[in-house]
Amino acid sequence: MLEVLKGKVVMEGFTPKQERAIVLFAQGRRIAEVAQELDVSHRTVEKWRTDKNFKNAIRLTVRETSIQVLDEVVEAGRAAIGYLRTVVGDTKATEQGRIRAAIAILDNLKSWREIDLEERLEAIEEKFNGNPAQGSYSVAEKN
Repeated sequence: MLEVLKGKVVMEGFTPKQERAIVLFAQGRRIAEVAQELDVSHRTVEKWRTDKNFKNAIRLTVRETSIQVLDEVVEAGRAAIGYLRTVVGDTKATEQGRIRAAIAILDNLKSWREIDLEERLEAIEEKFNGNPAQGSYSVAEKN
């Protein structure tokens, strides 16, 4: 069983070595590297990889890690936009500097719209195709 509680992946039903293997695979490690680091056979790791719940645990771990990284990028982006707004409104800044800041803000707006559209498209695809990992893990409500 795999759950997400308060933004953290909680794994149940896996051994400590399997949990570590899930994290290593989510980081992009290969079977041989995982086997060596965990001091288990290559065949054991391959067997784990064929398990549906194990595969879903990797997928969810990658997803949650991506969400955390995106959250950090969003936070940094907000700070950068705040600075650019300050420059745009600064009458002491050169006109060229204010124009560059304005262009940077507009470029970022374009990027955010693209991200928003990608997220919407992903949600539509999941509804249309069904969640491929559905039934293999649960997502608990954030408290």
